[in-house]
Amino acid sequence: MHERESILTTMLVEDNATFREAVWDDLLSRCPFMKVSEAKDGEEARVRFFSDFLDLVFMDISLPGQNGIALAKEIKALYRISLSSC
Repeated sequence: MHERESILTTMLVEDNATFREAVWDDLLSRCPFMKVSEAKDGEEARVRFFSDFLDLVFMDISLPGQNGIALAKEIKALYRISLSSC
């Protein structure tokens, strides 16, 4: 049996670069085993979500263009579709 690495892959979705950097720094100081990527808006988050396997997503609910709640629902639905086609 092949064991998965213990690295937790995480994405921050936040349009405010200063806040995003502060959260990034805090996460990595508390959880150095975490691999953190970032997205500044919903479009970038969608692309990154399917290019990297993610365990956890921290998302702003007030993103430009589409709010984070709607985006989370969309990503969840797309993720289910991708799993069902395997």
